[in-house]
This record gives sequence, C-alpha cells and structure tokens, in this order.
Amino acid sequence: MLKRWVNPVHLYSSNCYNADITYYQSGCYDTNYGDTDRTDLNAAVAVSVLDGQDWWTAVNKVADMNAVINLMGTDIYTSNWDGYTDVVQNNYYMVFDVTGKLRIIPWGQDGAFPQDSSAQLDWLGQGPAFRNWGNGQRSVMLRKCVAYDPCQKLLVRAEASAKAKAEQLGIPAFKNRLATLLNDTYVAHETRANADVNSARYWQNWLDQFFPMRTQALTAFLSGRAPEAPDVSLNGSATVGSTLTAVGSTWDFTARLSYSWLRDGQVIPNQTANTYTLTPQDNAHLIAAVVSANKGSFPAAKTSSQAILVAGYVSPKATLSGDNFVGGTLNANPLTDTNINVSYRWFRSGKAITNALSSSYVITPADLQKDISVTATILQPGYPKAVSTSSSVKIVAGNMPVPSIQINGTAAVGNALTVTANTTDPLIKTSYQWTRDGVAIPKATRSNYTLTGSDVGRLLTAQLTLVKVGFNNIVASAVPVTIREGTMTKSPDIFISGAVKVGKSLNAVTGMWDNQVVLKYQWFRNGTAIQAATSKSYKVTQDDLSSELTLSVTATKTGYTAITKVSLPVSGN
Repeated sequence: MLKRWVNPVHLYSSNCYNADITYYQSGCYDTNYGDTDRTDLNAAVAVSVLDGQDWWTAVNKVADMNAVINLMGTDIYTSNWDGYTDVVQNNYYMVFDVTGKLRIIPWGQDGAFPQDSSAQLDWLGQGPAFRNWGNGQRSVMLRKCVAYDPCQKLLVRAEASAKAKAEQLGIPAFKNRLATLLNDTYVAHETRANADVNSARYWQNWLDQFFPMRTQALTAFLSGRAPEAPDVSLNGSATVGSTLTAVGSTWDFTARLSYSWLRDGQVIPNQTANTYTLTPQDNAHLIAAVVSANKGSFPAAKTSSQAILVAGYVSPKATLSGDNFVGGTLNANPLTDTNINVSYRWFRSGKAITNALSSSYVITPADLQKDISVTATILQPGYPKAVSTSSSVKIVAGNMPVPSIQINGTAAVGNALTVTANTTDPLIKTSYQWTRDGVAIPKATRSNYTLTGSDVGRLLTAQLTLVKVGFNNIVASAVPVTIREGTMTKSPDIFISGAVKVGKSLNAVTGMWDNQVVLKYQWFRNGTAIQAATSKSYKVTQDDLSSELTLSVTATKTGYTAITKVSLPVSGN
C-alpha cells in the first residue's frame, strides 16, 4: 500500500504513548522500513523548536503539510483521541517519501467516534485533555499549526472537508450494509468485543447520532468565526450585449454568498445577481464581479474578480443554412429575439427576389444554377443600424421522389397493358417506352400497349422518364411481366355437308373464326385418320361405306393457344 501511494524511503512506528516529532520524544520511533539513517527524522524533529512563520517555512520543507493537515482535520472531526493529533499521540506511522517529506499514516481507529462527550475533540485542540492524559499537550504539529493563522485556516478548512467527505460517502448507510453482512455471520460467533449481536448493534447505531452531532458542533464553531474570502471566477464574452456569469464558491458551509458588479471600481446600482448583461454604457470600461461571504454580525469577506475591458458591440453577421437545391429551404440568421429586430431581403444573382422578405426561402426552379444570398438588417435600441449580406450559395437541381410504377392488365397476347406511376404533380411530364427482354419495342411509346404474338414468353416492362423543370430527371421501370399466349375469342362448331356416296364429295362447314386464323383439316374413318385426307373437302370411296366419317379442324394463330374442333360423325347406307 505504501509503495503504491507514497513511494516510501523510511517508515517509523510509534512504540510508546506520546510519541511525537520532538527532541524529547523522538526516541519513541522504531524504523520499520528503510535503512538506519535517521537524517530525515532528525530534520523533522529540529523544526519542532521553531514557531510562527519560521516554523511554517521550515515544516513545509520536511513535511507534506497538505496531507498532515488533512489527517489532523479528519482526526478532529471523527474525535480520534487515540491517534496522532490529540494528547495521546498513539497508533500511527510516520512515513518519509523520496522527496524527504513526511506524512502521518493512521494505524487503528478504535478511538474514533467516542460517546463520551469529553472525548469529542475541540476544533482547535483547546480545553482540558481527555482523561487528563499525560502532559495534556496536543501533538506538536497541531499546536504549531493552531498558533499560526494561515495554517489554522487550512486546518479548519480540512475539518469542513472531512464533514463533506463523510456526507459524500454516506458512512451511516455504509455501516448498515456492512452490519447486515457481518452481524449474523461473524459477530454472533465472536464475543470478545461484544457480548452479543444486540450489543454490537448498539455501538453500530451510535454512528447515526455521532455524525449529525459533530456536524452540528462544527456548524456552531464556524458560526463563531469570521468568514473567509470566497473564490470567484468570471465567465462570458466581454462584448456589449453578452452576459457575464460570476461563479463564487467557499468551503465554509455556514457562510452565505452575495454578488455585486463594478464598473471601473464603482458599484453598478441594482446589480445583485450572479449574472450581468453588458450594456452600451459598459463599452470601453472595466467590469468586475465582487463575491461576498456573509455570516452573522461579522464584516463580509469579499473577493473581486479580475476586471475585464468591455469591447464595443459587434452585430451578428448574416449567414445561411439549409438546402441548396430546388424545392429545399434556406434559412437566414440571425433571428429576431428580445434584443434585436431583424428584417431580411433575398437576392438571386444579385437581384432582389420579389416578396422574398422572411427569414426562410423556398428554392424555386427559377433559382437553378443561380447564386442565392440574403441581406439582414439589424435594429437594436442604443446601436446604429447594422446591415450585412451573407455568402451566396449556388442552387443545384432538386430530386423528385421516385414514384412507384406498376403495370396493370392481363399479361396475355391480345390484351392491352397500362403502366401507371403514383404521382399527381401536374408539373411532371412523363414519357414511356415499352421493352421486350430489355430491348425497346418500336413505336411502343404510350402509357398502354397491346400485346402481340411476338411477346409470348418474353419479359415485358415499361420504362418511364419523368421530367420537371428544376429537378433531376427520373428514369424508372416497372417490374417485368412474362407474356403468355392469348385465347381466341371465336371457336365455332364444325359440321360435314354432303351425302356419303361413293364418288361424291363431303365438305367442311367451319363457321366464322378470328382474323388471321389458319385452319388445318384431317378426315377420320371410324376414328382413324385417313391418309392424305387433309383438305376442306373429301371424296367418298368404297371403303367409307358402312363406316363413320368425322372431321377434325385445328385453328392456329400466332401468339394464341391452338383450338381443335371435331365434327359429329356421318355414315353411308
């Protein structure tokens, strides 16, 4: 632990009561770490014969007084009468680091938090010694420190810091968490220190009273001491119209802070807040904040910040933010507020835009590839009118939202497909191009397209080009559809005309089919195709007598599903 935090050269332990850093008591120290050279200890002992400023100067050369004073302040706040600080001077180590400076390391705190009111230490080491111990003298470090005012003030501040640290750590609550873990698992079985768990709880719960009691006593002690000058810092810009903020702080929690403001060393009337807004009257003058620590009937302890020279008011300049494309919005700054009134005028390539007088401007197609700027005119009471023009921005084409494109209709030859885009903007012009397997179909440039036989089995889609002035064109296609064969609308029944007599001809009666239909014929005898009988007419032979004759007609058309019709049978005598 010491190597981690102190980097020690020598460690001395106090092996007797009243072991102190004096000539008379220096023999009480044993060397626990380091060699036998006691030069550092002897140098610290030699300081004990000095007083006042001489002691303070010398002791800071041989001791880390910040650490020593913090140790003494903590001992006093916790009333640790059995440590170094008070009359017993017991249970501690003295360690010297590589710089040759000492610190006091506590060892055993069983004398802290006493219930006996006579053992609750005085804040300046005064009054009778607890139990009339020994020679009644507090440690040499405490006596010398209390007697020298600058050190005494540091000691009192350390006592207040110990109180604040105890509150920050929440020691009573931490004690309760430890007690929950230890009482039933350890204390109940270990009776050397406590007769039983209830006895342990009695002493544990004393802490709930001890810390508020010590804080109350410290509050009473501090209330009887004059306040010390607080610390102060000043934040903010030293320009007219800006707000300065004074930040005051004090370790003395019994003091109340108040504020005032000075102009060239003279109090500014009615300015008692911790903030102050610089006015034209402050221009070219020195402004400072004064923070006062007030306590009871004592005179206030005051600290003045460093004075700052106020510069003249600088009006904010016109600037632009926002979009630089057609359809977007540009915003002008500064904006009107409680301090300034701002008017605006927008310009396109140096020429004023009609009726463009607000703090924002929506970019139109007329602004494409033009430079847009804004002029701001600022009026503020007590200041001249300020006019400034922003830097210009060049306007680029906007982006239209990409519409959803859909093909409607039955994807079969003979039907018409229609492509639609879900946009209702009347300013958008749309052109169309239908494609077959990615290749443009000649003259198919309307929103609808009638499917032909060439489309069967092919992927068909429509590509749309959307154009709007001031915006980038959009080229988008619908999801392709596969085209299937169409269905012919006319499919009449087939009949055979004529008598079944040898040498006579039978003729096919086919009715009306769709345009461009090609008919193919096949004559059958008793269900078997007659060889070479593929004409519209058929001459009856001897073989056909006493047989059933039928005719099959197959209709075909490019891009359509073929249809086959069979006639009713005819027979001879």
